[in-house]
Amino acid sequence: MAVDIPTAVDAVIAAINRGDTDAFLGLFTDDGVVDDFGSIYSGYHEIAEWNARELIGAKGQLTVKRTERLRERIVVTGDWKSTFHTGPSRMEFSVRGDKVSLLRILPA
Repeated sequence: MAVDIPTAVDAVIAAINRGDTDAFLGLFTDDGVVDDFGSIYSGYHEIAEWNARELIGAKGQLTVKRTERLRERIVVTGDWKSTFHTGPSRMEFSVRGDKVSLLRILPA
């Protein structure tokens, strides 16, 4: 079932797709976490390093195909394309206020 995407999640996807690293990093809480297939990146510096290597730094683009709510998380599935990895993708977001506290990337 499609759901409205919270502003923070929509802003993260938009920042990724336009290659805006500053906006992307600014959308995480101070204690934000990225879980990329089980590899954990915590806080601004670790997320920034991961982003430079595997996300915006790899010219990532996400075409959203579906959104749904899974308990407290927003799940976005779509087509991911980058110089690091290309294929179906599933991103789960936890939002706190107007920021993302968790971005979990899983196989679609």
